[in-house]
Amino acid sequence: MTQLPLKVYRIDMKYIRNLHNIDDRIFSVSPQIGKDEHPFLGIIIICNEHKYCVPM
Repeated sequence: MTQLPLKVYRIDMKYIRNLHNIDDRIFSVSPQIGKDEHPFLGIIIICNEHKYCVPM
């Protein structure tokens, strides 16, 4: 079995909101106080050189 390194990414919440405005399949992020630091947990899948985050 191959072990892959664990990587942690921080994504700007404004970026997530902009993505949601373009594609409603992307979960929206509430602008409430304290929500900007809400961690998202997911796995990254690489398919044809594109990276996708699958939320858990």
